Amino acid sequence: KEAMQASQAKMTTTGDITVEQAADYYAVTLPEITVTDMEGDRTHLGFIAINATPTNNPDNWKMSVAIPTPILRKDAQGKTTTEINIGSQRMVGLWLGRMQNFSQLKASYKDIVATTQPKNNRFNIGDISILVNLEETKEGLWSGPSKITLSDMSVDTPEEEDVLNLGEAVLLATITDIDPL
Repeated sequence: KEAMQASQAKMTTTGDITVEQAADYYAVTLPEITVTDMEGDRTHLGFIAINATPTNNPDNWKMSVAIPTPILRKDAQGKTTTEINIGSQRMVGLWLGRMQNFSQLKASYKDIVATTQPKNNRFNIGDISILVNLEETKEGLWSGPSKITLSDMSVDTPEEEDVLNLGEAVLLATITDIDPL
């Protein structure tokens, strides 16, 4: 919520965080999340589900996270302008409590389709993969590689399929001695 306020957007939540203990992990459901931008447009994310497994360090957790689908974006009048559907997803990582972020992350989102209204244009992404591997190199400083790959992207209009195609886009980054706190 603080990060959203800094960008002049607002995140609202409805409901409580729920935690249920399973055999060797905790099933966590976050409250329903909606983000409103400066123009009043709202993106409804819904309920994010997390499975959290404790590690040897009580501040760190192995987590898998599931984003609800569809994600709906509505204008200030409440009319849906974009619907995003995710065909399949897998996201796992190591959450560091003191950093309030993942130091390691491996995610794959497949068959993503964003449909805009009222024109019914479609933006398709076959696969988004995210790899992050940060390690503490000095006291409080973190370093490591990150890679984001978007594959098989296309844009369709009601008049024509594959108006635009892009096979692959890769973002590579190496982080050196960042202090996340």
